[in-house]
Amino acid sequence: MNLLFYASTTQDVTKRLQKVIEMVVPGKNRRICRDIQGLSQRLREPANGQRIVVLSASNRQDLSSIQSIRDLLSDDPIIIILPDRKADTISMGHSLHPRFLTYFDSDFVELAGVLDKMLKNPDSVGI
Repeated sequence: MNLLFYASTTQDVTKRLQKVIEMVVPGKNRRICRDIQGLSQRLREPANGQRIVVLSASNRQDLSSIQSIRDLLSDDPIIIILPDRKADTISMGHSLHPRFLTYFDSDFVELAGVLDKMLKNPDSVGI
């Protein structure tokens, strides 16, 4: 199982998120993209097996950029981290049809649990 992680910033919250991912996903199975072009390129490449995509939208502009490539995301299960809890931001996040959605102000404990379950039981989440 592979994981593709997108985060355009290296804020403290992104570093915390990356540490959570590193605890759950072995290094050889992780790929990190720092810009939307890199993410697009990775999504166009063959997945070489099953893949989970974790998207960390640092702001609404970042979320809009992610939405602009939503057709490339349709085949993979998505976990998305939103920058705020505003209704329109949440609506934009849900339009990507994530398997799990959380926020920057989260402690990411639930995310780690969900990610671990997806990795251990890919059939249970339709991967």
